[in-house]
Amino acid sequence: MANTVLVKGDPIVKEAVASEAITPGHLIEFGGSNDVQKHATAGGNARKTFMREQDYIGQDIDTDCAAGDRIPYLSARQGDEVRALLGSGTSEYNISKGDALESDGTGKLQKHGTAATGDSHNVVGFAMEAVDNSGGSSPVRITVEVA
Repeated sequence: MANTVLVKGDPIVKEAVASEAITPGHLIEFGGSNDVQKHATAGGNARKTFMREQDYIGQDIDTDCAAGDRIPYLSARQGDEVRALLGSGTSEYNISKGDALESDGTGKLQKHGTAATGDSHNVVGFAMEAVDNSGGSSPVRITVEVA
């Protein structure tokens, strides 16, 4: 089913309030007031948490939530597969199958090691497919096996 963030696995589904508009598949983190926001540190430590679509109110993978919405998110486990968002516009978004991926600091993923702070502890997952969005102007989906 291509209309869902979860491809396969058994993540824990939790809920939190969004502090900003978030698209299903964004890598998220807790911000102030225990709200969630897009992960904001390129190459930084990241929990493997991704916004899930709000299917219980008829929303799909391409429908953003609004700030203040109570949203579901996946607390993914090693080996789970998700459709995350890959950034666009530069070489760190040219991904080969098997590449390690990290946060790009905007809730999207990029090739690991691109950010100055990147180290092996900051790998979010591994690309399950090759995707070249280096010349793109907007994010695209990429299937990721969670690390």
